[in-house]
Amino acid sequence: MSYTWRSILAGLQLLKKGIIWRVGAGTTIRIWEDGWLPRDESRRPFTPKGLNLLTRVNELIDPINGSWDEALIRDIFWEEDADCILCIPIHEGMDDLIAWHFNKNGQFSVRSAYKVFMSDKRSNTRNRGGGESSSGTASQVPDPLWKTMWNLSCPKKMIHFLWRLGHNTLALRVNLRKRGMKIETKCVMFERFDEDGAHFFFKCKGVRQIWAILQLEPIRETLAELLSVREMVEAIVKMKPDIQRRVITLLYLWWSERCGVREGEQARSSERLAQVIFSYAAEWSNIKQMRDVGNQRNNPKS
Repeated sequence: MSYTWRSILAGLQLLKKGIIWRVGAGTTIRIWEDGWLPRDESRRPFTPKGLNLLTRVNELIDPINGSWDEALIRDIFWEEDADCILCIPIHEGMDDLIAWHFNKNGQFSVRSAYKVFMSDKRSNTRNRGGGESSSGTASQVPDPLWKTMWNLSCPKKMIHFLWRLGHNTLALRVNLRKRGMKIETKCVMFERFDEDGAHFFFKCKGVRQIWAILQLEPIRETLAELLSVREMVEAIVKMKPDIQRRVITLLYLWWSERCGVREGEQARSSERLAQVIFSYAAEWSNIKQMRDVGNQRNNPKS
């Protein structure tokens, strides 16, 4: 291809990257295929469609009052998607519009497009470690960490939670603010410090007490000093099974507790929550042992 044609195609991909739908009546926006969620990551829902029959955004709007059907949205979507959708203004009676995500006024400009292009270029260079494959692009090598993580012997909902934690997609308040939501960033549990991953899982007053009660304080200190969530997941994957069970269960149930408190539920004491975590981890261990025994019976050695 000529240089001009390659440039046109590159510009087209950049344009697609910045396109976002602004919700009017919602009748022309496809829920699962179109980009309409105002965030810098994928503007399509993270939530898998599954067997859901809804197809257009207007089906998520209450026809009586013209506002979002919050109960329906929270029933269908993961928390980060639901929170994002409920922050989108609806312009009833207006057509859905295509806008440029990287300008506040929604209008495309060469300047903003160039900034996006340079940001992507720097990110790709960092991801490649400064090198390229012979074809001029980074080689697509599957990351063994995530494959190992998905093979952990623990409840699938915990593995999914750990995956979201490792990709920093949990709806922590600091993350939501970075995605453009105008919300308070103080921690849901005690409202003293900003709620990012490092604070919420390792430094918050309540969770530090739980780590200590479960005799995991050295583990907490080690994980808190790591520089990224990916390093944290790597460390958890390498832990001894009994420690690993308690750590994953602690992180998962502490997040569940936070979500309950955010919805108005009464927070349990650190002592009570530590007991629940210990029992849950022990139950998980017993189930694994029973499965191992069953596998041995079904596949006896010669």
